[in-house]
Amino acid sequence: GLLLLCLGNPAATVAGYIEALAANGGIGFAVAEPQIAMFCGKLNMHVNIQTGKWETDPSGTKSCFGRKEEILQYCQEIYPDLRITNVVEANEPVNIKNWCKKGKKQCKGHTYIVVPFKCLVGEFVSDVLLVPEKCRFFHRERLDVCKSHQYWHTVAKEACLTEGMILHSYGMLLPCGVDQFHGTEYVCCPQAKIVDEALSKEEEEEEEDEEEEDNNDVNKSELPTEADTDDFTVGVMELNDDDEEEQENEEEVVVDQDYYYDSYKDYNEEPPSAPSKERTFSEKEIMNDVKVPPTPLPTDDVDVYFETPADDNEHARFQKAKEQLEIRHRNRMDRVKKEWEEAEIQAKNLPKAERQALMQRFQTMAKSLEKEAASEKQQLVETHLARVEAMLDERHRVALENYLVALQSDPPRPHR
Repeated sequence: GLLLLCLGNPAATVAGYIEALAANGGIGFAVAEPQIAMFCGKLNMHVNIQTGKWETDPSGTKSCFGRKEEILQYCQEIYPDLRITNVVEANEPVNIKNWCKKGKKQCKGHTYIVVPFKCLVGEFVSDVLLVPEKCRFFHRERLDVCKSHQYWHTVAKEACLTEGMILHSYGMLLPCGVDQFHGTEYVCCPQAKIVDEALSKEEEEEEEDEEEEDNNDVNKSELPTEADTDDFTVGVMELNDDDEEEQENEEEVVVDQDYYYDSYKDYNEEPPSAPSKERTFSEKEIMNDVKVPPTPLPTDDVDVYFETPADDNEHARFQKAKEQLEIRHRNRMDRVKKEWEEAEIQAKNLPKAERQALMQRFQTMAKSLEKEAASEKQQLVETHLARVEAMLDERHRVALENYLVALQSDPPRPHR
């Protein structure tokens, strides 16, 4: 069975819901929650809460922001009839089509996978989390720690991994700033539970594809190749050849634009090899009394990057973070590949249906890792691009101010 758990005052939950509906009264009944999405170089997108569809920036001028306060202000501008009080990064990336470039009236079918921001209405209400059978619900609050969604996501993932489990779902607790929180609530599940759920979902969505796979030779190895393991760019952009060509031809001329577009390209380069530091978790039976580990502080280059504001070392920290992300993904894929090979050997004497189910599980696990890696990569790259653009804007502003001051100052007098 499933349990529904929500931390916080139930009355506040109902009050927040009624307030949101009341706020929508003048503009029709809402079918979707307010969200905005950004991709540097493109106009921002937002959800039409009456239709649930993504629409482009109505002013035709607003692109990605470097500060969370700007995102909050943008939410308030896009949804003037709602009392937007905060923003929080969404838990899952989404596919959004038809992004517009600045100054272009017609937008073609570009599709990007991005992590949107949710515009929170009224009093903050924590998420209601489902707790599947054999899974466990936890929460962590620290009033002396006020951190971002990304930080608490890492806390929840590491807490689950410490117990040999996998993060199933999570939400934020106790806001203390713009996209800043004092804690998190999360659900951990055994690894087998996550795989089963992903498999069931994929079976529903890809029933026809599975029928074709049933006709294939089951003994044919479907292990990920070295190319699969090294290809860390899958899922970040879905552009056809025509779109890529068009994008190259339409690049805007911006000062130092090559710098951060080259940064994006560098991100896809092969990182230096490094030994694996990750633990290997088997599908062991989880103890009944789960001990909640202390809140981990950022230790690797990825966490340090997200928790450190932009400065003159921005590009160097970005390079370290993207290399660490590559290594982390490769280690995870190597671990799955090794377990996959061992399972193939042990499954030789199993019935055909069981062998197919086993192989399908590993395929699902590999796809899940690729999707998570693409999401992490997208978040890192977009953060870097937004920071660089903000730094360039600041330099232009300072240069212009100095220029105007120089124009207005008295001309130098010649020495007599």
